[in-house]
Amino acid sequence: METTRTATLCAANKACAFNANCTSEPVATMTACAFLFKPTSAVVPDASGLDAISKGAYVLAEPIEVGLKKKPQAVIIATGSEVQLALKAQALLAERKIAVRVVSMPSTTTFDRQSVAYKVAVLPPGIPRIAVEMGSTDGWWKYGVAAVVGIDTYGESAPAPVLFEHFGFTPRNVADTY
Repeated sequence: METTRTATLCAANKACAFNANCTSEPVATMTACAFLFKPTSAVVPDASGLDAISKGAYVLAEPIEVGLKKKPQAVIIATGSEVQLALKAQALLAERKIAVRVVSMPSTTTFDRQSVAYKVAVLPPGIPRIAVEMGSTDGWWKYGVAAVVGIDTYGESAPAPVLFEHFGFTPRNVADTY
């Protein structure tokens, strides 16, 4: 049975997140932000991850989670439904013994405001980075990515699975981008 979560808008331009009881509470006062959950198999963080989410980006999966006991050799950055694709690509790369960290970045604006130390902890320097965005690739280059699996065109129409394949939104293509 699928569960549904709903969000409420907090007053006074405060960002909201869900606590363990799935009620909203303010987590920041600088800007408004919304976390929208859709009825898919998207990764939904538990309450322990809310602090990291409030920073705009966080490490979602390390190589150890796919059986590799070594430091990341690459980072895949994704947001929203693209996170599932990044996790599947991570698993494929693990089969090739390539250790990959998956970073979920729900808010680039919020992440950009974090300390340099936090940003370096999430996106370590000196290793390749790939972003996955089922939209424009423009905003990802500032994170030092070597490639973005994204869309910079307009006007395609077909069933979603056909478009995903056409634009390379498959675990194999993301893994092969490394």
